[in-house]
Amino acid sequence: MRIIFLSSNNIISVFNPRLKDSRKLVQAFSVDRIYLDHDKQGLVPDYRHWQIPLGRRFRAMKLWFVLRLYGVEGLQKHIRHTIKLAQFFESYIKSDSRFEIVTDSMMGLICFRMKVYAIYGNI
Repeated sequence: MRIIFLSSNNIISVFNPRLKDSRKLVQAFSVDRIYLDHDKQGLVPDYRHWQIPLGRRFRAMKLWFVLRLYGVEGLQKHIRHTIKLAQFFESYIKSDSRFEIVTDSMMGLICFRMKVYAIYGNI
């Protein structure tokens, strides 16, 4: 599955500074590395311990949210619509003499380039 079809944008972490007891959160997500230490350690909340992204990639939740939001049928509809848009764009490229299609289109990916003589004229 390609991410481009799934509409998954970067998901940001929302910090709640009024969290009464952040110890469990910090304990779960703590990433203590010597190169991440700073002079205010322990004096201010260190939000890097309140989230996953600092040391670990976490793409599964993005995929889960997309699947929950669209559902299987919605996702199929979205992918088909994206492919139709690519085919529509391909027809525009083919109708313009300045451009050429480099390879056959596949799953919504159109590879095209500008013809050299369109830029420099006949050399």
